[in-house]
Amino acid sequence: MTQKQKPYFLSKSKLLSGIQCPKRLFLEIHHPELLEVSEAAERLFKIGHDVGDIACRMFKGGKLIKSQDNLAEAIEQTHLMLKDSPKTPLFEATFTHAGILIRADILKKTRKGYRLIEIKSATSVKDYHLDDAAIQTWVIENSGYPLDRIEIGYINNQFIYPGNEDYDGLIVYEDVKNAVGEIISNVPVWIKEFRTMLG
Repeated sequence: MTQKQKPYFLSKSKLLSGIQCPKRLFLEIHHPELLEVSEAAERLFKIGHDVGDIACRMFKGGKLIKSQDNLAEAIEQTHLMLKDSPKTPLFEATFTHAGILIRADILKKTRKGYRLIEIKSATSVKDYHLDDAAIQTWVIENSGYPLDRIEIGYINNQFIYPGNEDYDGLIVYEDVKNAVGEIISNVPVWIKEFRTMLG
């Protein structure tokens, strides 16, 4: 990166693209017009969105951080809620650190810090879910909010829907704090490598 170049502002999803394939990240940043989203991918996005909505319903009294088109406002809303209403569960809590932007699926106060839950439309925890949670953790904790619990929520494939909007038991919550602790030191390394590559 030359002295005149500014560091690239990256989201969590961009970092995950780079981990999967650096070329993919390069094209997403420099040639976004080449992006094609298949019908299968669109279906997966919708399923993920629906599962996330169901998970949020299980945390009564929670607040959605809106302003997706104004990320600075979303970040400000997040910090205000954590200060003025710390016991309120937050959905899409928004943070940035070192030019990395994340939106946490669910963030809830605990006695010792905060509980981070990332909701996935899978039926088990995958390796890339751990990379995802590590990036979230790195940004949130460097923003001044220690995480007491880090969990991946995924679909219980043995769940039988009883009707009446009763989804209790659909989501399994798995503690991944130890696994995340083993890879979180990779996050600043990924950031440096990908910014160098993009430049």
